[in-house]
Amino acid sequence: MSKLATTILVAALCLLAVMGGLLAAHVQMAHEDFEENITVSKEGTTTSTVAVHDLALLPAASRTYTVHLKCKASGTYRILLSYEEKANGGLKPFVNVTVRADGEIVWNGTLQELLDGNTCPTFSGELQEKDSFDVQITYDMPQEIGNEAKDTFADFDVHFTIEKE
Repeated sequence: MSKLATTILVAALCLLAVMGGLLAAHVQMAHEDFEENITVSKEGTTTSTVAVHDLALLPAASRTYTVHLKCKASGTYRILLSYEEKANGGLKPFVNVTVRADGEIVWNGTLQELLDGNTCPTFSGELQEKDSFDVQITYDMPQEIGNEAKDTFADFDVHFTIEKE
């Protein structure tokens, strides 16, 4: 093999290794779980939006979004989650959703139900001043989903409305 061909081959392999590393880093970042803090006001209603961009899952994969509600006044609060679809990339029929409030399951259903506006998970929680009340939303794709979910995604907003009861 000539010296030029060897040089080209080595350069191509180096370029391929760099591209593979960048792709692996992008895939890892896209599948990391997400956390956010919302400070709940003492009176009235607190609203906040969590944007979910390019949610893409593989069969048997899941992604969890954790929202820490930080309260300025102890009490019982009503929490409403409403969903607003931003782009339909075909993923919503394939994804199950579980909402947990401080570790307890308060809602189970599908992403399709949420994005079609058929339901808005609503629950109450006892928030303590300066403590965190965690709301976890897990999106998972069942193992048995096959190629029909390939290259699908979802873009949506989750609107949190928190009211003191």
